Amino acid sequence: MKKIYFLIIMTTLCLMQGNAQFQVNGLTYEPVSNTVYEGKYQHVRLIAADVNLSGNIVIPELPGTFEDGVVIFRVTEIGKLYPTGGAYSDPFDGCEHITSVTVPKSVTNIVWNVFGNRGLTAIHVDEANTTYTSVDGILYSKDKTSLITCPRGKTGEVVIDRSTLHVINLAFQGRTEITSLIIPHSVQTIEAGCLYYMPRLTSVNVEADNSAYSSANGVLFNKEKTAVVRYPPAKTETAYTIPDTAEEISFAAFEGCTNLASVLIPHSVKKIDKLAFESSGLTAVAIPASVTYLGDAAFRCEWLNDVTVFWTDPASTLFESNPEGYIFSPFLPDVSAVTLHVPPGATAAYLASDVWKEFNIVDDAPVTGITNVETQASIIHSHPATDFITISGLQGNETLDFYAISGQRMLSCKATGETENIPVGHLPAGVYFVKTGTGESLKWIKK
Repeated sequence: MKKIYFLIIMTTLCLMQGNAQFQVNGLTYEPVSNTVYEGKYQHVRLIAADVNLSGNIVIPELPGTFEDGVVIFRVTEIGKLYPTGGAYSDPFDGCEHITSVTVPKSVTNIVWNVFGNRGLTAIHVDEANTTYTSVDGILYSKDKTSLITCPRGKTGEVVIDRSTLHVINLAFQGRTEITSLIIPHSVQTIEAGCLYYMPRLTSVNVEADNSAYSSANGVLFNKEKTAVVRYPPAKTETAYTIPDTAEEISFAAFEGCTNLASVLIPHSVKKIDKLAFESSGLTAVAIPASVTYLGDAAFRCEWLNDVTVFWTDPASTLFESNPEGYIFSPFLPDVSAVTLHVPPGATAAYLASDVWKEFNIVDDAPVTGITNVETQASIIHSHPATDFITISGLQGNETLDFYAISGQRMLSCKATGETENIPVGHLPAGVYFVKTGTGESLKWIKK
């Protein structure tokens, strides 16, 4: 009998060497390796779930045994990461009727960005698990220092646990029903892409004593406000002025902000990262000469039709990796329909640039004949301490152009309301004429 018993085990192990998959109660598993632990356990990973499963799913620690009943399967992994290209499989992909999942104590590895099914509202973890835990249905590392993933069906306000130091990449990506985020003082890193595609997000608020991040009016910044990290896509304002402390517009900072038709970028900004304004509502934008880096698809905006740049030499700006207009495509495959305003005398340089040559280039030659006339609009206050001016009496939804006394256009921005606050800290002292969208002009002296 002993010889027969041995042969049975050897036969079973040989079957597992072929990475044989098996299914129990609608959940599909495969072996992690051919090793048998403690003389009886073989580790397996959960790789798929039947799309017809619904309700609350409890992943078993021991989903089954070999036919001889000696070697036992033990679940240690959820999802599968492939060796090349960063590809992964989510066992619950397409399982829209599963509302919660319970992770057993035996699991030590959960592949990033699993639990992506839309109906999932909670992830629970066995209290005896030594690698993971959950708080309010959100998956964390055992010590709660890393927020790993939020279930895709989570709704309303989410308050991150006060032990959290790191919010892992993609933790909130595609969480379409979350409306607000509360970030505690403990959080030190929010990885790029974490807050991508959250169309109902209206605010991100940070506790005042956080040393790495801050917020203002629901907009997320780093602590010093030198980087705009995330503007919530569901904010209702149609125009936004980036504070003149900002030096960087971070990855996807304004992604999906379809309500925003106008964003005023101050002269302090040096870097506009990839996807910064992807799928936003921008119709016009002025990129100051201070910008020396533009990331891929930074202005991939479907409605963008007017771009103003202030570099006399377009080669002075570093484009991330694509020298062929990918800053704006594919939503703008025909950039010839987009008007590009360039500094006086710079047309030839832009026509020679692979990034800009296909645009409808307009040389902003000095304008003559602007006079100070009485108009409905007026500059009601100048703020030297904060370097912006307030203009009232506007018609709304019009372009404001600032010209130096020489006639050279120095600034262009979109006004969406009857009163507009405009940062002008980067403009040198002097006399300016502000031309409104109705053709009227105002005189302004910056001291």
